[in-house]
Amino acid sequence: MMRIRNLLSGSAAALALVALLSGCSDANAQDDELDQGRGSAVARILPAAEVLEGAHIPTLDPARMNDAEIAEVLGAGPTCLFRYTSSSRPIVAIDDGPAGEGDAVIKLNGDLVLLRAETADASIVLAAEPIRMTLAPLEGADDGQREATAIFEIGDSLRAGYRGYYDCVETPVAAGNS
Repeated sequence: MMRIRNLLSGSAAALALVALLSGCSDANAQDDELDQGRGSAVARILPAAEVLEGAHIPTLDPARMNDAEIAEVLGAGPTCLFRYTSSSRPIVAIDDGPAGEGDAVIKLNGDLVLLRAETADASIVLAAEPIRMTLAPLEGADDGQREATAIFEIGDSLRAGYRGYYDCVETPVAAGNS
C-alpha cells in the first residue's frame, strides 16, 4: 500500500512539473492570448482627438499591435518597439529615422494613432495632442532588448507609468504574430 502511495505522489509531482514547464515555450505570450484583438486585421488610423471621443480616459491603456498595423503606419524598415513583456506584441512602434526624429504609432480604443517622435536627453517623446508618451530605456548596452519605462499621458486627465522592454529591429516583427 505504501509503495502505491509513493508511486502516486511521485506521478503527481511529475505531472505538476510537466504542466509547469509546458508554459515555457516560444508560443504567444500569455497576455497576447488574452488580448487577441483583431488578429491580423488592420485597425483604422485616426487623429488623436477622434480616437479619444467617447473613450473612458481613466481606464485607457495602449493596446498591442500586430505587424500589419505597424507596417500600415510606418512602412518597412528599422523600427524601435516598446512591449509590456519581453515576448509580447508591441504597444508602441517608432520609425527609427535619422537625427532622432520620426513617426510612431500606438493603438488606443481599437484605432491607430500617429505620433511624432523626438529624442530628448535619454528619452524619446512621442506626441499627438493631447496624447503624449515618454519612453526611457534604462541605462545599459545599446544593442538588443533592454528594460524601459513609459509614461503615457492624455492632457491633464491621465498619467500612467509602465515598465517594459525596448528594442530596435530591422523589420517590425512582433512576437507571436505575422
